[in-house]
Amino acid sequence: MDAGPSRVIDLSVDVGESEEHSDVERDQVLIASASTAHVAAGGHAGSRETMAAAVQACLAAGTRLGAHPSYPDRQGFGRRRFFLKAAEVVGAVLDQITVLDGVARAAGARVESIKPHGQLYHDLDDDPELAEAVVAAVSEAFPRALFVLAAGSRVREVAEHHGVRLIAEGFCDRRYLPSGHIAPRNEQGALLLDPTHVASQAVEIATYGLVVDGLTREVTSLCVHSDSAGAPASIEYVRAALSAAGIAISAPRA
Repeated sequence: MDAGPSRVIDLSVDVGESEEHSDVERDQVLIASASTAHVAAGGHAGSRETMAAAVQACLAAGTRLGAHPSYPDRQGFGRRRFFLKAAEVVGAVLDQITVLDGVARAAGARVESIKPHGQLYHDLDDDPELAEAVVAAVSEAFPRALFVLAAGSRVREVAEHHGVRLIAEGFCDRRYLPSGHIAPRNEQGALLLDPTHVASQAVEIATYGLVVDGLTREVTSLCVHSDSAGAPASIEYVRAALSAAGIAISAPRA
């Protein structure tokens, strides 16, 4: 008798980062193929219109809705380091999640996952004071939401202290350095563009985890970026490759 898949993993997309009609349509395709969608909530990109479109796409596809907050940096797309006070960052993050959650609740959904975007994603790992402030605030304002950061994140102990479930993420479409961290975007080959390579890396990460700073870390969520060239093709290759490897796709629940 077939015992079915021996492993389950989340497959997420980061969406809502452009108001161009073609990009909104692309996002809808990606959302339909994912188990979780993290939606830009106005910090680095996004508007109420793109949020509403993404929420409707999630409802139609049964895809779990997540927020993708960032530094308040639309000009730099959230990829610049901002030296704000922790309280200012907390305010910006909560404002963004609250806006998206309001849009979602008006449509009969809610934010179930929170994944920081861009430089904030990395700074939380490097700044214990900032991590403590953001995680504490999120746990109070959105106590049922999951929190997504890179596999091996040093924020895990902070999250556990505040009763926040941390989801360990790996990227299908980014090149990894020997340290287990992703290569900077400005390095040649940092972005994986061939769907077969993207799918191969996804299966490897899902199967073996990531070796981060010398330790093997389990990955519980894989990500495909919507702004990567050929993202719709890549996510379909990923889905097919995971299925062939006996790995099921399903969103974690709080």
